[in-house]
Amino acid sequence: MKPAAAATDPTLFETKSTAGKLSPRAEPCPAAGDGESAARYLFKLSHDVILSLDRTGNILCINQRGVQLSGYSESELRGANIFELLVLPEDRQVAREVLADLLQGKARTYEVRWRTRDGSIVHFDGASVPRVSNTGEFLSTLCTLRDATERKCAEEKLRKSEEKYRDLIEISPDAIYVVDANGVCVLGNRAGAELAGISQEELVGTPVADTYLPEERHLFRERLEKLKTGGTLRFERKFVRKNGETVPVEVSVSAIRGGYFQAILRDISERKKAEALLAAEKRILEMIATGVPLKEILSALCLFIEEQRSGTLASVLLLNPDGVHLDSVAGPSLPKEWTQQMETLPIGPCAGSCGTAAYRGSQVIVSDIATDPLWNVPEHRAAALKHGLRASWSNPVLSSKGKVLGTFCMYYREPRIPTSQDFELIELATHLVRIAIERDRAEAALRASEQVARGQVEALTYTLDVLATAPAPDRFLGQMLSTIGRLLSAQSVILWLLDESNDLLVLRAWAEGTNFAKADPEHPFIKNPSSWKEDPGLRELFFSGAPVACEDVEHDPYTSNDLREYLKSGGTKKFLRIPTL
Repeated sequence: MKPAAAATDPTLFETKSTAGKLSPRAEPCPAAGDGESAARYLFKLSHDVILSLDRTGNILCINQRGVQLSGYSESELRGANIFELLVLPEDRQVAREVLADLLQGKARTYEVRWRTRDGSIVHFDGASVPRVSNTGEFLSTLCTLRDATERKCAEEKLRKSEEKYRDLIEISPDAIYVVDANGVCVLGNRAGAELAGISQEELVGTPVADTYLPEERHLFRERLEKLKTGGTLRFERKFVRKNGETVPVEVSVSAIRGGYFQAILRDISERKKAEALLAAEKRILEMIATGVPLKEILSALCLFIEEQRSGTLASVLLLNPDGVHLDSVAGPSLPKEWTQQMETLPIGPCAGSCGTAAYRGSQVIVSDIATDPLWNVPEHRAAALKHGLRASWSNPVLSSKGKVLGTFCMYYREPRIPTSQDFELIELATHLVRIAIERDRAEAALRASEQVARGQVEALTYTLDVLATAPAPDRFLGQMLSTIGRLLSAQSVILWLLDESNDLLVLRAWAEGTNFAKADPEHPFIKNPSSWKEDPGLRELFFSGAPVACEDVEHDPYTSNDLREYLKSGGTKKFLRIPTL
């Protein structure tokens, strides 16, 4: 193509009208030398659309590829306005801006879409340059358009896929992170931000190693190296939140395209608590089954409950044989002064949480000790607040027959309302307390009964001999008590009678070895026949009608202090009480 021809001769793409203005031609573009023939050949065979426009957007010339993609005939295209015939309405403003730049002598690259004759959409990547005369006058545009429909469709599918992926991970209850090869988070969902304790904006750019315990960070790098060969890794670890709190999580990490990794983390705190709950329940039942002392069992139960619920102070109280007071048997984390205070308050309709629960035989939930009317016992409320106790949830421990055995209680140092999980935990703990208490009492009764049974047969047999030979009832009673003592390897055997007319204990017989006339004036019940009422063990015996065994005089809570000191002074270590009808 000769440069001069651009201003004076017809060109491959355009011609002048007699008025000197550019106008479209319908006839084929003429040849113009070897260069122009090559251009015509390229114009014809190009896989890209090649066309020329005038200053208003009318098509001056278009190649076969353009005809093919548009769906119109060449005659329909030549002279047609490209904006009105082909360019999508929403792209016309941008296309006109491109043409305006070309009229100013500027070359442009752009994207544009055509609506073809059959209504389908074709995407193009375009490049246009202006053609001007030697004097700088605009002649036409030369445009090349490359079909980008397939790429655009692929990009659109990818965009929709990414949007769908984002939507899916955003609604996921599990934390999801996309991590680059350096272990830096490049994408995270809402659950991931909540797990980390930061916003989603802060999450992007956060090194994943920061969420590992310092001593486990080497595992992160090792895992990334393993994943570079593909596959998926699954494991559990402790996730460190921004505030330093650790959360147990289950992790699934996979390598994805582009050298990235996707990690799905599930908070398994509740599952771990459930596993610990099951293990602790099993341990408590094993302790009960193997005869571990009741106090040790209940203390272990309290500690387990405190591990399950952060901030909990657990305790177990047993109903005193007097039926009026509660005795503290377990409360490893409670102040000793407070456990002593609880024992002084009688149960009743307004006696704090435990006293009221034992009185009613039903659960009592106090979310704020400072204001709850059930704590309107000045010294009791003041003592609780003094020790920093603000909430108290108490559950009565009922026997299999519905009798109140004691209470299980959970304290907190801030006002607090129990959740459904808290109620479940309270019920489980109360159930275990009941099993432990009833098993302990059954074993105690069994031990006492076994001690009685071992001598019954021989004692009854010997009774026949005594009845036949004893000169007097007192002699007979002495022989009987002496025989019982010998058979049970007892230091002494005493027979007390309760005078129901005045509610006093009366010494009927005392045998110590072959001495049938023993009577120590220093015995507390002889010195004060009404003092038996201060002895919890005797009250329990008269109440239940069952034998009561004391295995340790020094620490037995059912022995009065006066009787304890008397027995210790005589070297007594344990004793057995048997009711007579």
